Amino acid sequence: VEAVLHTLPASRIVSSAMTRPEPLLLRVPVDGGALALWDWHTAGTEEAIIVLVHATGFHARCWDEVVRHLPVTFRCLCFDMFGHGRSDTQPIDEISWRPVAVALLAALTAVKLKPQDISVLAGHSMGGWVCTVAAALSPVPFPALLLIDPVIQPVERYGPPLTPEAQDAAKLVRQMTERRKDAFESPSDMFERFKG
Repeated sequence: VEAVLHTLPASRIVSSAMTRPEPLLLRVPVDGGALALWDWHTAGTEEAIIVLVHATGFHARCWDEVVRHLPVTFRCLCFDMFGHGRSDTQPIDEISWRPVAVALLAALTAVKLKPQDISVLAGHSMGGWVCTVAAALSPVPFPALLLIDPVIQPVERYGPPLTPEAQDAAKLVRQMTERRKDAFESPSDMFERFKG
């Protein structure tokens, strides 16, 4: 994102005194259901388009503070992936990450955005993997990818047929994700949970 900031002329960045409105929630139909899209857009000020993709077990609104620190001239699109946030839920065993990347590309097309329209496609963890695959599948390159702690594994881990080892690893990731908590009794309870 910093690279995008440096490419915009200083005269075209709106004053930080301008406040960003709350995002508009859209439901974007794609194969397999609908993805929720939080569209942070200040009409008439679009200098850059940033697409933000969350990690496994998170949701699009995890990006709120990041978006609030970007210039209001940046249109930010934050998607809830299948089974997360306000997007349609599919049984976790039926969700593989490749269809999520395909759904992301379809959702961008549905909101009339081409890869070249997007200044930065950014993803955290699973979101980084989804962005990487979306970029690989896209016939037109994205101008920039920002991958934050991406989960990039050997190619055989991602496609059918899954090896027994890959199935065991996927099961472990699912179990760890299902154990995540968003509230703790106390700070010491939280630290104990992270120990083991």
